[in-house]
Amino acid sequence: MNEGSTAPALNFDVDGASVAREVYRAERDFAEGGQAAGSRPPPRGGNCVKGCRWAPDGTCLLCCSEDNVSRVFNLPYDSSCYAKWTNPAGGAAEQLQCALQVRHAECVYDYAWYPFMSSSNPSSCCFLTTSRDHPLQMWDAYTGKLRCSYTAHSQVDELTHAFSVAFSPDGNTIYAGYRQHVRVFAAARPGRETRTISTYTRKKLTGQTGIVSSLDVTSEYGGVVAVGTYGHTASLFAEQDYSRVCVLRQHTGGVTQVRFVEGGRFLLTGARKDGQLCVWDVRQTTAPVHIWQRAVTTNQHITFDVSKTDGHFVFSGSQDGNVLVYNLEDGSCVSKSFIHLSDTVNGVSLHPSLPLIGTASGQRHIPDPSIRHIERLGGATAMDEDADMEEGDENEPAALVCCNMLQVWMLPHHYTVAQPQPQPQPQPQPQPLTQTQQQPQSQESQSQPPPQPQSQEPQETPPQPSQPTLLA
Repeated sequence: MNEGSTAPALNFDVDGASVAREVYRAERDFAEGGQAAGSRPPPRGGNCVKGCRWAPDGTCLLCCSEDNVSRVFNLPYDSSCYAKWTNPAGGAAEQLQCALQVRHAECVYDYAWYPFMSSSNPSSCCFLTTSRDHPLQMWDAYTGKLRCSYTAHSQVDELTHAFSVAFSPDGNTIYAGYRQHVRVFAAARPGRETRTISTYTRKKLTGQTGIVSSLDVTSEYGGVVAVGTYGHTASLFAEQDYSRVCVLRQHTGGVTQVRFVEGGRFLLTGARKDGQLCVWDVRQTTAPVHIWQRAVTTNQHITFDVSKTDGHFVFSGSQDGNVLVYNLEDGSCVSKSFIHLSDTVNGVSLHPSLPLIGTASGQRHIPDPSIRHIERLGGATAMDEDADMEEGDENEPAALVCCNMLQVWMLPHHYTVAQPQPQPQPQPQPQPLTQTQQQPQSQESQSQPPPQPQSQEPQETPPQPSQPTLLA
């Protein structure tokens, strides 16, 4: 890019009346009979999707589901895709094709992309997963083969599994959350060599109790690690010596996600069985700066994400099927039904460069055993006759609607281009007088015409800034 040129900036047009447009979906892979070969059958509650995450380069989308399978879906993108996404009459959403399936022996607790993943460099295309009774495993995103493992053992030399995992911003360190402690691995040295960060001190009865359910790391302030636990608290640790800085207490349920935003200035925390979404200023942690409300009444993890372009819009899923949008600058709720589905939206992930958002929906729907027993008997019971419920009664239970799918939505947006300011022309510095010029001139020299100034080198004209082209 030429000096003085500016790339177009992406801005979201999000308000109470704006809605997103669906462009892609993947539901066949999660339907009954669409599971990977050899995977365990889906549970009785359904094969719901458990979150989703865009790759750092934005070429694919990673998700896990209840059948213990990690799936990678490629994003179709060419010169005609953007025009098709922005066309209101573009038609129905297309089906996403699954490019990779990795089968796990047990349920997957958490997963994370390598932060410098790029499809042009196959060696960087990998992701981490942690599952029950298994070590941390790094998988190749091209072949689906296991690259290496990071193991942790207890005091009696038994293998222990992690519940959460996160990379450091430079990709050299792996943080894994266990029960009342965090393990630190060197990404370049697989094996069992670790360093332990204790989150709870038994002698002093201080710190965080419970399982470490979420982690996030920022390189600001010399490096800070955010730790969330099922003990209803979140805390900050200094990355230099892993000393505890503070403990954040506001949630009434177990913390399920922590996330640094605004370059590490703010920390967002969300919990299960708790509708509060808290925004903390890491410089003043006595109380949250903002507290937003969302529908979360179960133990399911409901995630949120922050826009990568401007960084002040927060998108969050909810149990009532809505995607909520909040403004981080003024703390207002911009939209309560930006995206509306018939089932729980448990995962939200924003594309790193395009105006796209990925959503994962679904939850475990356990049918009422009493209703199934009545259906097997084949007829109504005396209790039903005594109830005499009219059609459309408010007390009649609503039918459960399963919506286990992965979707990609187009966000309303516009691009702005800042016109570069021309660089000011440097003024020539005045030349100091020489000794001969300072001496008084003779009468003969005064009669002569004044000497002509020495010729200056021609000044270069400033280059004209190139005008960046807008996306079509």
